[in-house]
Amino acid sequence: MTDRPQGLTIVAPDVIGDQIETLHLWQRYSLRVQTWIDASVRVIVPLQCGNLSAGEMLELAKRIFQRDRFTAGIPSNLDAMSPNDCATLFHHDFHILGRVAINEELQLKLDSLLANNPSARYTADANWMRSRISKIAKAVPQIHDPLKHRFASRRTRAVRAVLQEEAYSYFERFLNSVVQ
Repeated sequence: MTDRPQGLTIVAPDVIGDQIETLHLWQRYSLRVQTWIDASVRVIVPLQCGNLSAGEMLELAKRIFQRDRFTAGIPSNLDAMSPNDCATLFHHDFHILGRVAINEELQLKLDSLLANNPSARYTADANWMRSRISKIAKAVPQIHDPLKHRFASRRTRAVRAVLQEEAYSYFERFLNSVVQ
């Protein structure tokens, strides 16, 4: 596997949007997932939506893997899991899957999770900056002003340029909406 599996994160098998197929995969690969968990690998178990609540899926995962030392994977997309569904979850470790942009919808989901799991560990997949890596990479060759930020690499200057163009404009719009 690896010399230090405790630094490794693996997503358990799943089929996006399909609880039944996901449960079949969990059954099929349960011994492998158990081995990863026992080796201190951080295993993210994606909870798919369907007829069962997220809480019921989580309980089935605990039963199938015969452990609860895994991370519950929560889709960031509100259509994939509602705040009410998140309120059925009781666990110690959550990972928000997908592109994470804090907005009202995601905030409702997080509030639902936090209400029942205040001391849980929370992590996320792709944040706002990671979702712009390709834009940053394209900006690097266009950055030619070494005197402006003399000790910064071209990549760092490209990140700064993308932040100035996008992130700060979001922040300004937010401030303007609060002031009005």
